[in-house]
Amino acid sequence: GTAPTNLINAGAYILRSDILDLVEPGVKTSIEREVYPRVLDQGLYGFRFSGFWVDAGTPEAYLEAHRELLDRMEDRGWEGAVMDGTAHMRGPSLLGPGAVVGADCQVGPYATLGEDCVIGKGAKVVNSVLHAGAKVGKRSSLYNCILGEGAETGEGEVLEGAVLEDGRSPS
Repeated sequence: GTAPTNLINAGAYILRSDILDLVEPGVKTSIEREVYPRVLDQGLYGFRFSGFWVDAGTPEAYLEAHRELLDRMEDRGWEGAVMDGTAHMRGPSLLGPGAVVGADCQVGPYATLGEDCVIGKGAKVVNSVLHAGAKVGKRSSLYNCILGEGAETGEGEVLEGAVLEDGRSPS
């Protein structure tokens, strides 16, 4: 068949709380296929968005989205971050407030360090996203990784394509 439009539903919703009563707790539900048809007569509205949008539903796509955004940013603000004089920063990269980069580190290209991240001495972080409070152990190397909030690597770990959940401690 032919689609009636070239627009998509990107999945950002603002709903009245009573609409959520139509979703049975604990049951996997497609809001688009199961809820919206039941409330069409009450009126649904869409918003045509023309800004930056990307489907970041996989770790690879999430990292690609960060690369795209870093390429577009003019001010990558390092305000409040601390970087040892022997560390090497390769852009584009972003350091959040309170981030600390130790001696002899390489950060970037395409590294995003959230607030209060700590990168241990001699570590390397390339094409990776570290959420607030993540810690990278001394001499560890991260390539194409995502570290959740408060996640930590051990010393000397080499991680490629890893996704560490929030609060993960070294094994």
